[in-house]
Amino acid sequence: MTPPSSIAHYKITTKLGEGGMGAVYRATDTKLGRDVAIKVLPDSLAGDADRLARFTREAQVLASLNHPNIAAIYGVEDRALVLELVEGPTLAERLAQGPIPMDEALPIARQIAEAMEFAHERGIIHRDLKPANVKIRNDGTVKVLDFGLAKALSPEEMSGTPDAMNSPTLTARATQIGVILGTAAYMSPEQAKGKSVDRRADIWAFGVVVFEMLTGKRGYQAEDVSDTLAAVLTREVDWTALPADTPPRLRTLLRDCLARDPKQRLRDIGEARRVLDQLISGAPDSNAAAASSANVAAPARTPVWRRALPWTVAALAVVAAIAMFLRRAGSNVGGGPELRLQMVMPGDTNTFAISPDGRSFAFSATAANGNGVQLWLRPLDSEAAKPLAGTESSFIPFWSPDSKSIGFFAHQAMKRIDVESGAVQTLADAPTPRGASWNRDGTILFAPAGNGPLYRIPATGGKPEQVTQQRAQDASHRSPQFLPDGHHFLFWVHGPPDVRGVYVGSLDSKEFHRICVADGPAVFVPPNHILLVRERVLYAQRFDPAKMEIAGDPFPVTSGLSAGWASFMRVAASNTGLIVYRLDETTRRQVTWLDRSGRPAGTVGEPVADAAGADLSPDGRTLAITTRRGEGGAADVMLMDMSRGTLTRLTAEDSGYAIWSPDGTRISFVAGRVGLLDLYWKAVGSSGPDEVMFASKEAKNLTDWSPDGKYVLFSSQSPTTARDVWALPVDGADRKPFPVAQTAAGETNGKFSPDGKWVAYQSDETGHDEVFVRPFPGPGPSVRVSTGGGQGAFWRHDGKELFYRTTDDHLMAVSVSASGKGTLDFGLPQSLFKIKGSIVPETDGQRFLWLLPIGNDSQPPITVIVNWAAGHQK
Repeated sequence: MTPPSSIAHYKITTKLGEGGMGAVYRATDTKLGRDVAIKVLPDSLAGDADRLARFTREAQVLASLNHPNIAAIYGVEDRALVLELVEGPTLAERLAQGPIPMDEALPIARQIAEAMEFAHERGIIHRDLKPANVKIRNDGTVKVLDFGLAKALSPEEMSGTPDAMNSPTLTARATQIGVILGTAAYMSPEQAKGKSVDRRADIWAFGVVVFEMLTGKRGYQAEDVSDTLAAVLTREVDWTALPADTPPRLRTLLRDCLARDPKQRLRDIGEARRVLDQLISGAPDSNAAAASSANVAAPARTPVWRRALPWTVAALAVVAAIAMFLRRAGSNVGGGPELRLQMVMPGDTNTFAISPDGRSFAFSATAANGNGVQLWLRPLDSEAAKPLAGTESSFIPFWSPDSKSIGFFAHQAMKRIDVESGAVQTLADAPTPRGASWNRDGTILFAPAGNGPLYRIPATGGKPEQVTQQRAQDASHRSPQFLPDGHHFLFWVHGPPDVRGVYVGSLDSKEFHRICVADGPAVFVPPNHILLVRERVLYAQRFDPAKMEIAGDPFPVTSGLSAGWASFMRVAASNTGLIVYRLDETTRRQVTWLDRSGRPAGTVGEPVADAAGADLSPDGRTLAITTRRGEGGAADVMLMDMSRGTLTRLTAEDSGYAIWSPDGTRISFVAGRVGLLDLYWKAVGSSGPDEVMFASKEAKNLTDWSPDGKYVLFSSQSPTTARDVWALPVDGADRKPFPVAQTAAGETNGKFSPDGKWVAYQSDETGHDEVFVRPFPGPGPSVRVSTGGGQGAFWRHDGKELFYRTTDDHLMAVSVSASGKGTLDFGLPQSLFKIKGSIVPETDGQRFLWLLPIGNDSQPPITVIVNWAAGHQK
């Protein structure tokens, strides 16, 4: 092919290479003055108008893959792709020098995995991942090339027809034998058979690439294409070729990636990225002692779904203790000494419950597909947990008394699932639920809203009937638990300090009385104890379920566990006396500036313990940081001097989530001093008392202050419409709020645009959180801005971009422009970078202020107590 001198406004300067996907040239963009790569497509594509049109459509989709580890596509011009020019050698060129040391290979593999994770989440598969399609810049940044072009260059796929063009290099001319061999060696077995492929083909190729990095030789290589493909289809890679110091976790990961049966293969590349993160950070491997060495045959594979939430048991003696304990399921008093074990769960576990018979554990955690959460079930005498279909977005599980069904809350409703059949039934509306309990007579007692009384309903569904009557001083009744007689129950009342505590009520009467003071709900442990939390210490105290009275002094069970009124109990117990609990997650966060690519650009002060959020003053000199005492516990507001990094206290007494006024003279915040969260404000530098901005019978979360200082935005909890976004006029004595976004869905996190004419917020009307924008104060329709989930939106200073977070920690940017018709136009969301932590919602678009976690921020394990009652029956 004779190289062109120019294409459109791109001036060709030199040829960089040629392969099955066409010739690649270095060129200069004469309009923007930057160097680019131009890929001129093969002649076979130019003569097919349909394929060319399809290619153009696919390339436009691929252009949305804006990620630091994916080489960008800038556009399509006359049979040519305009690409980001990536300087540096390919991974193939680096491998020509021999195997890559572990400390160098792991960061490369992690960046490849992150690139594929980003694309897979957007439905795009590479289909031709190999070392020649990976470049390594001099600064160590990895760029994956040609993402998705295999599909873009293939013929239109007919329904039911195998995709014979999964890799375009296999269809290249026979003279390109080197390219063909290079591709065949990385093909998955199903791809080699010409079958349709999904992201698991990329996961296979990823495993082959990582194997080659560590060993310096291809996992599958032969003299010709047919022999190479035969090797892929029939044999394992040479596992003995891996370096002797290969960590057991990495060996397991490679075996999972290279499972020949796609059904047994690692299903999510994000799991590979997570393992690589742990290896790079040096996190301990609890399974290391059991891992096989390089010369020992691998143990039988565990199906992928069984490893979705792996649990690690410290000693075989403890496993035996649980098995023995479960065999005595009918006994309430155990024999033998008290034993404790820990079960480690990766990902976020929200709420959990143990079955009455003590045999199974239900919990809400990250969904199997990585999107949102769902219920999982794990028999305690088994090694694996499994997800329960139909329980997406669920939390607060509770069991039927026969341990055959699980109740839960999802999508503003209370539901139940039959464990054996998997059938799901919706029972009642529950816009902001706060717990439930199920008695042996088939009655469910539940708190459908965080600011109301308790209700009862038949377990088969029906009309809810109110059970408790709130007193004037009661903020809410929540977290009920039936006692053994099935009519009396424990529950927690939230309100002022003289009201707050654990109460006993009855289905037969609206009368109730307090039995003890506690920071949150109590848990009954048969036959005669309750567990309760005070100042982050878990206590046990004798309780007589016949007299409905406590006796004796409480004694500690463990410490470091909260039951703050804003959170849910981290303790559960079975009728057999088995107890499970999870300690608080304590995180230290560093105030850090990041540039637009996510690279650190400076830190401020020392790390702050349990920092939950922050807001920067208008002059940029002071950061108001909300710190939380224990998970879900009371919060305080601290002020950090951005020049010196020093901290001073602004508020105490359970105050948090502070927002600066636009003139920097006041700080508004929320506090739960008399029960539910109300809005307060305080003059900066004043020693006077806090003032109430707005109080009501609904809990509120403060989110923003308008640029003109006239309104604050908050979300409130409604018993009929879940959460809504409201605006409160600040001036004048009559501060009467009005709704900004109020539907049957839950709307939260409202943020004013810089001109005050628009409000961005998140809503779960689609079934999961997405970012919307609507005019302020209205009227006008809302416009959805995010795609694939979004939360925590905020605006650039000049209003030309809107930013938000995804559930998998990507910071997304959306361009914003005026349409000329009084509306806004929004561009396609683009990922800037991925990082954990909390972002401060203000930016000029070039740098961002974050509270970054320091050290290991993984969730604490679940602790199981076996034979607890043996030492405490008195």
